[in-house]
Amino acid sequence: MNVNVYRPQALQLQSNAPVCEATPLIIYTTAQALQYNWSNAATAFPINNDSLVLPAATVADAGTYNLQVITNGGCSSNSNLTVAVQANPFQKLTPDIQYCAMPLHLQ
Repeated sequence: MNVNVYRPQALQLQSNAPVCEATPLIIYTTAQALQYNWSNAATAFPINNDSLVLPAATVADAGTYNLQVITNGGCSSNSNLTVAVQANPFQKLTPDIQYCAMPLHLQ
């Protein structure tokens, strides 16, 4: 008879935060697992991947993200990471503003 003993993985999360809103927020782990369960306070994300990508982050996306991984032998490990998404003041400068209604003549 063979007995396999598996240990839970040491799980560490990393990200590209802080980011400005409307830019990608990427949270990831280097841990190898059979299953990845991502969530935050409001959402369980339906992905099974070693990274969570929010392509156009909003200020509301800031907060704590959790990851549970399941590895060989059914071992489970958990970790969390708090990320910041900062308001982008330049994004709010539209529409264009006309400063001078008079034609400009250059000689």
